[in-house]
Amino acid sequence: MTYYTFRWKLFLILLVVSGYFLAHFFGTLAGINTFSAIAWGLGTGASIGKGFPVRLLLVMVILFYPFLFFAVFVFLETPAQILQLKGYHAGGLLGYRDGWKVHVYDPDRSAYVEYKNFTPLPAARTFTKAFDVVLFYKYRPSSDQYRDTSLLGAGFYLTSLLVAAVSLGIVYLGLYTLAAEYVKANGPEITLSHQLMASRFHEVTGLSPVKALGIVLAVYALGMASGMVSVRVLVHQYKGRYVSQQDELRYALLQHVSPGDTITGTVVRRHYEERQYKDTSRAVGRSGRWRSHRWPVFTVEFTGLTRIPVYLNLTTRPSERAEEDEGRLQKLFPDQQTLVPHEQPALDFVVNPDYSISLAGKTPARTT
Repeated sequence: MTYYTFRWKLFLILLVVSGYFLAHFFGTLAGINTFSAIAWGLGTGASIGKGFPVRLLLVMVILFYPFLFFAVFVFLETPAQILQLKGYHAGGLLGYRDGWKVHVYDPDRSAYVEYKNFTPLPAARTFTKAFDVVLFYKYRPSSDQYRDTSLLGAGFYLTSLLVAAVSLGIVYLGLYTLAAEYVKANGPEITLSHQLMASRFHEVTGLSPVKALGIVLAVYALGMASGMVSVRVLVHQYKGRYVSQQDELRYALLQHVSPGDTITGTVVRRHYEERQYKDTSRAVGRSGRWRSHRWPVFTVEFTGLTRIPVYLNLTTRPSERAEEDEGRLQKLFPDQQTLVPHEQPALDFVVNPDYSISLAGKTPARTT
């Protein structure tokens, strides 16, 4: 039996067991029976401050505890994820996204290869970024889906750390407030304070809260570094393996495109992304205002520029002709949900100064 066959059972067991010991540990620090305090809080109509119900306080603690546990559990899985990364990885040169699939060019097979992907990578936005080396891995051996290695990157770990810190703070303050109200209503006659909790924490663990926090952060940093180094090592291997093919394709590509050129391409896919943009129209004034919009992203295929097709993503916003260009491209699709256009006419695109593309002015389409 492998780890992933009983992973969720282990998660649920540890969730309950850890909750029990967390409540017991907190009770030791506060000098009360936490379970009696919880039972009292659920069975009484007592309020805190300006009528804030104790029951609602407990609901908040119960809701945020799973977030705390999940963030910690995911971090503890780092060694398993590193083993997965080393044993079940794939990669190649960046191609394009197709729904929940990603197409990458595999120089060893001389073809684009399709992989199911839980976090599909989008096509490049500029010709200078085309054919980037990409790497992803299977989250578990039995799955046929891959995940992007950003799940072992700094952003993912820091987000988990933030979730854990916020959740821990809310759980602690919730239990502390519950304990204080329980002591007021039922005794014993003690004055509960954060300083008292910190002193008892040192007595029980032999560590001050600050030192314990430092150890936790050091362990977290070590886990984060291990994941990032593992990714970098594999990416370096793939780059070394495909560098000659990547250089060849990029050189050939940049020999055929320059800023200001008009080239012919075909829209082959569409997906949507939630993006923010700064509205600087006269209606909102000179300073502008940040807005959020669900923009369509069109994947354009170019053939004849290199020995294999090249794929770029195109968004019409922000631009002066955004609505007009977007309307022209949307007409290629039968409805808002369809990912593949019902017709694929050849369209003219202009190469921008940053080597991205824009839809050229209205010209008769050449059907392929």
